[in-house]
Amino acid sequence: MDIKQVMKELDLHGVLHVDVEIEVKNFLFMNHNDLPVKIITGKSEKMIDIVLDILKKNDYHYDVPAHNPGEITVFS
Repeated sequence: MDIKQVMKELDLHGVLHVDVEIEVKNFLFMNHNDLPVKIITGKSEKMIDIVLDILKKNDYHYDVPAHNPGEITVFS
């Protein structure tokens, strides 16, 4: 039997920009054994930039699909 694991997600809709860093870092810390995970930023360029900056500073590998730039898949 093949059991497909569901990717965990953090949805940042409604989160204030000042609170994004702690939310993302906490989510990644709590799910470091469950990578890859998905972070939903929405269309806000500022939100996307904040999340990408956090990922880069913490040496995470990630992918932003061309068809949906409001969704970031974080690997390791």
